[in-house]
Amino acid sequence: RTICALFLALVCTFVRGSAAAGRADVWGVGVSSRSILPRVGGRTDYFSPLPPYDCCSAGTFVKKFDEGQVAVGNGASEAHWVRDDIRVRVAALGPDPKGKTAIFVASEVYMLFLNDMQQYYDAVKERIGRERYENLLFFVHAHHNHEGPDTSGLSARPINHDWYAHMVQQMTDATVDAIESARPAIVRHASDVFYFGLGDIRDPRVQNARLQVLRAYEVQNDTDTKAAAAAPFLTMVQWGMHPEVTLGYNPDVPPSDCEQLPLRPDTNCAKNSVFTHDYPGHFSETMTELYGGQGEALYFNGAIGCQIGNHGPVWEVDKEHPLGNGGTVPPGASIVPENYRRAYLIGSQLANFVFDLADRPDAVPFEAFDYRQSEVMVRVTNFAFRVGLVPSTAINPFGDPTRPLRIGDTLREAYVCPSPKNPSIKTCIPDNYAYTYDDSTKLPFRVGQYMLSEVKYLGMGPLRMLTIPGELAPELSGGLPQNFDEPSAESIYYVNPQYHSTGAEYTLPGVTMDMLECDQDTPCWTLGLTQDQIGYMFPISDWRVLCTAEAEECEGLHQRGALNFTGACERCFGCPRVRGGDKHKQGGSCCCVLLLCIVAVYCCCVL
Repeated sequence: RTICALFLALVCTFVRGSAAAGRADVWGVGVSSRSILPRVGGRTDYFSPLPPYDCCSAGTFVKKFDEGQVAVGNGASEAHWVRDDIRVRVAALGPDPKGKTAIFVASEVYMLFLNDMQQYYDAVKERIGRERYENLLFFVHAHHNHEGPDTSGLSARPINHDWYAHMVQQMTDATVDAIESARPAIVRHASDVFYFGLGDIRDPRVQNARLQVLRAYEVQNDTDTKAAAAAPFLTMVQWGMHPEVTLGYNPDVPPSDCEQLPLRPDTNCAKNSVFTHDYPGHFSETMTELYGGQGEALYFNGAIGCQIGNHGPVWEVDKEHPLGNGGTVPPGASIVPENYRRAYLIGSQLANFVFDLADRPDAVPFEAFDYRQSEVMVRVTNFAFRVGLVPSTAINPFGDPTRPLRIGDTLREAYVCPSPKNPSIKTCIPDNYAYTYDDSTKLPFRVGQYMLSEVKYLGMGPLRMLTIPGELAPELSGGLPQNFDEPSAESIYYVNPQYHSTGAEYTLPGVTMDMLECDQDTPCWTLGLTQDQIGYMFPISDWRVLCTAEAEECEGLHQRGALNFTGACERCFGCPRVRGGDKHKQGGSCCCVLLLCIVAVYCCCVL
């Protein structure tokens, strides 16, 4: 069942090493954070924080930010309400015995593309100097917060480049501050499972509820390891669920707010127009409060796949209705619907669960990091993305030639790969941002079909951390249940089995926990949406061509390398009623768009 392929194949190349232990289990650890909210009057503290019991208010109204209009990550083209602070948090661990320092960045935004982060790396290098910079190991993570300032360009408005530059500046300041403020600390870790609010909306319904925790406790010197502080000043947590608990929610707003936006509907003028940090931000804030308001708490999303908010139960937790591990609703519990209170409860109860979770007895030993990095070429098959990646001047002759039309903050290099079955940076050729025009739509699109991404591995004592540049299916991280291949399992793990491979046919290209040989003593951290974001990652065995004109066409596509399996067309659902007839004519071609995470297909027949 386990075959090393695609990104998971890169994991197999990470050979873990070891290093001699230092004099004591003492690390240098520094933390810092900054607000990355768009500014009003040069400040970010202009909004009025709302109490935890406020379930439904949109927050502070803002007609216009200093940087201009800023879109919501997966929402409206203009945000006009601020409910929560939006922050970036940074932890610096090191230097290790070889002089390397790991930089962990957790940002409450939608996504961060590999090429866009180069300006952040350059800024850090300029601030601390080349020699120190070359000893930094970066792990830059986006929460995938659908309700923060847009960093993708996929919203109804391109990225606000002025705000993005402000965000990069704050990330840089927090990083330098974390490096410069390092203090001796003992590092400990813990792990468990946590289910509160967790749901999965794509077949097979296999959740990964694994929770990983790292804490750093200050000590007075390098040898007195028994005098560690009672409370940690750094908490790092990895769990996995989409931060979109209130995506699409229609909050309460005063009529006076809507009156200032005449183009918005009166009944839901604030829908998708609110900046909020969703449950990860509430986790970080509550975690810091539980530890006396000192230090920082960094959240990292894991193999989130289609583990999306509002599909798992959330209730008001009290003595009569305890949390447990969040997997079982106590009788009589008050279930909380979709609103801001629900997001707060998920984040705050995660913090309470971590607070009560005991550390493993042994500290993480002070020894050299085991660090590996691999590059991979990723094919861009979405035509709309290839349009969004052209220089802005392809549409607007007065645009900025250094900016993309829509996707990202900076132009991203694309590649033409003569050998599509084994593309690499050595065999592919940059397209130098060249584009051509589609005959049908007349739209410009990039000539290059491949882009460079990366995967990183970090071994820190018993901890093994793997970055995933996207949204990994949970089963590719934690594996499948023992009973998955049994006939009775289909009704347990599938809602629409007719659209998917099931049982033994649902093969996995690899499972990260197996590849890295993880267990309770050697826990593995899956850092999703880290270093890049290239989209969803599901097993190739579950992909199907949902519409096709001729069976022979599928075989031809397979022979040309476009399809991995000849059987990929066996489950064909045909086209819905279209203009001119009930179904497409023989010999016509049918294009399909699969909407991932929901079982829905839109087909258009080209006759």
